[in-house]
Amino acid sequence: MAQGNLACDHFSVHATLTCQKPKSMRKDISLRKCKEIDMTAFKKDIVDCFSCTGIDSSVEQQVEHYRGNLSNIFDKHAPVTIKSVVLRPNTEWYSDDLNNAKRDKRKAERKWRDSKLEVHHQSFKEKCRTFGKLLYIAKETYYSSKIENCGNDHKQLFKLTKHLMGKQQQTPLPSSSSDLELSNSFADFSSIRL
Repeated sequence: MAQGNLACDHFSVHATLTCQKPKSMRKDISLRKCKEIDMTAFKKDIVDCFSCTGIDSSVEQQVEHYRGNLSNIFDKHAPVTIKSVVLRPNTEWYSDDLNNAKRDKRKAERKWRDSKLEVHHQSFKEKCRTFGKLLYIAKETYYSSKIENCGNDHKQLFKLTKHLMGKQQQTPLPSSSSDLELSNSFADFSSIRL
């Protein structure tokens, strides 16, 4: 029983929840930084490549020569780099509206970082608030509908909460080396009990 003078019927609930973060998968992608190419040096290398070809060679040899040299020039000015990215699982509550709001937020952030103007900073903060609100509403709507779909079925509700907390369902069977050994141990236990 609560002690003291309570002005309302609301009580705080304190809990410790153990949630497991899903392991992130990584994928290596290859990319080139084409925006960082020095165009004058790049054009000069291309002109040099085309100027030193033999006229007496066949068309196939010319094409192979140009293809190989252009590939080498491109590798020289924009080498392929390998980047490791985290593959996150698609969440069911994430939508195109959220994706567009996030894109607008990033665009406003880049504009503010480039210009350093206060008006762009305010615009960026407003986009952050808008994205945060949309994200909260999307999550709340999704999880509320999941809970409402359970209805009065407590088994489904507990199953949903275990899934949301990231707990894996463990097998209730004892460990054994084979199915035959497991069935024999059940039979022995049943015969002893009866």
